[in-house]
Amino acid sequence: MAAALSVPPSDSTAPPYASGLLETEPGTFIHWERIVEAYARRLAGSDLVEREAAAGEWDRWENTHMRLAPGRRERELLHEDPVERLVFATLVSHYWSSDAFLPAEQAILVRLDSLRDIPLRMVHGRYDISSPLSTAWRISQALPHSRLVIAEDAGHGGPGIYGRLREAVLELL
Repeated sequence: MAAALSVPPSDSTAPPYASGLLETEPGTFIHWERIVEAYARRLAGSDLVEREAAAGEWDRWENTHMRLAPGRRERELLHEDPVERLVFATLVSHYWSSDAFLPAEQAILVRLDSLRDIPLRMVHGRYDISSPLSTAWRISQALPHSRLVIAEDAGHGGPGIYGRLREAVLELL
């Protein structure tokens, strides 16, 4: 079974999905989409039961990766209130599925030269698995007025991050 992405020939009967097509065997295409796009689609749908189920799954994932830092409280869901959970999951999945609303030519990593003179402070949790530390490191190395603080006791948010964020903001004022 081939795993290469492919564009079907113009005479193909494969449907033109926006997310892409995967050729599973010569002339046979299936639709594929990123997980974040699938969640954004489920959360924006009209079926409330499906939306709530997707919000619960997203929330459990958020809770799992946020509690990897030492001392984080164990709980099943990050957001106990179902409306808050639905709003949070819908907002975050929409933002991620839209690549932070930055088309490839406007993405931060490809525009670092234009940001060279801007003072920047970044705070990154050692246990953050959803935002790669390597990205923050690359930015800090490329921008002379930047400083990266690694919160050794933090993940993606939480008490270990908040004090350091406050310090970073005050430093820039």
